[in-house]
Amino acid sequence: ADLPVETIELRPTLAYEFPAAASVVRGTVRDADGDPVAGASVGVDGLERATTSTGAGEYVLFFARPFADDVGVADGTVTVAGSNPSLTATHDDHGTASETVAVPEGGLTTLDLGF
Repeated sequence: ADLPVETIELRPTLAYEFPAAASVVRGTVRDADGDPVAGASVGVDGLERATTSTGAGEYVLFFARPFADDVGVADGTVTVAGSNPSLTATHDDHGTASETVAVPEGGLTTLDLGF
């Protein structure tokens, strides 16, 4: 007898175990009223790296060695194309919000993005 098959998509969550020495950015995407925004795309400008905010508006992105071509470290801080990374959140109903953030190598940084 064939058993039923269910496909489960595994995606990193805020409790996800990242690679050793990963540099993590996490936060919440909020609208103009301060309410969480679900389904916002949050990406790193200049990289093909993005995630989608959860129902609670939470997101998490990380940098880990070996880094992509434009990612490096200067003075213990992760850089993208030689500068601190800029994160951009986009949502069809709310528009775009961007912030630049200092991300210590191997550390955790919190960055809330607001429309």
